[in-house]
Amino acid sequence: METWRFIDHGAFSGAENMAIDEALLEEAINNHGAPVLRFYTWTRPTLSLGYFQKAQEEVDFSECEKLGVDVVRRPTGGRAVLHEFELTYSIVGSIQHPKLSGTVLESYLKISKGLLLGLKNLGIEGEIAEGKKTSDLSAICFEAPSWYELTVEGRKVIGSAQVRRGDYLLQHGAIVIKMDVDKLFRVLKFKSLEQKERIRASFHRKAGAIHDFSPREFSLAEIKEAFLKGFSEGLEVNFQKSYLTPEEEEISKKLLKEKYLSRDWLYRI
Repeated sequence: METWRFIDHGAFSGAENMAIDEALLEEAINNHGAPVLRFYTWTRPTLSLGYFQKAQEEVDFSECEKLGVDVVRRPTGGRAVLHEFELTYSIVGSIQHPKLSGTVLESYLKISKGLLLGLKNLGIEGEIAEGKKTSDLSAICFEAPSWYELTVEGRKVIGSAQVRRGDYLLQHGAIVIKMDVDKLFRVLKFKSLEQKERIRASFHRKAGAIHDFSPREFSLAEIKEAFLKGFSEGLEVNFQKSYLTPEEEEISKKLLKEKYLSRDWLYRI
């Protein structure tokens, strides 16, 4: 089997995490290296917005400040995710690579097979979802599964998003360990109180977390091991421990300063 890079990172700020993910994508485009899998966590609770979301319309910044929640915009699409009790993964590679090739949905499916096996390694039987259209979606990512995202007992537990540049993709996603629903609903705005209450009432039927489906709590190390093995089995590749190269470090620092800490990027002014 071929070998991919594996970067086992600790916790970073939201802006740092997005800068590193995009730096991996930029450097892959520049140097055509082997695909890379990265695991990471977050130093503070962070609300990440999809590329196309309108921050001022959808985020309650005063509540974020009260609750100590940072806000960052992702380079990928999709809806808002509150990152706190989770393991986040990112994969960067060429869409010409047979393990990642095809349309966005086809590559989603290939990556989702690794996520499905990761859940199975924890003793949790998941399913790869078919997307459903509804007219009453809010800004919340975990309110409904998109195509080929992971559900357990019909509840979304892993949400992912992808961006492509040229022949390369970046896909990252939240593997939710447990969820603070109260905090999530406080930091987002809704069209009306009635909509907020309606979505909140049904949210527990639509979204879940790993610890909702296991009789015991897993350590972060156990979850990492399960999903690393799942990706290895699902993608049929080996992983070799790696670190950011000096070039990736340099690009990430530049992106952090010029983009992800920028008010212009957050608000897309």
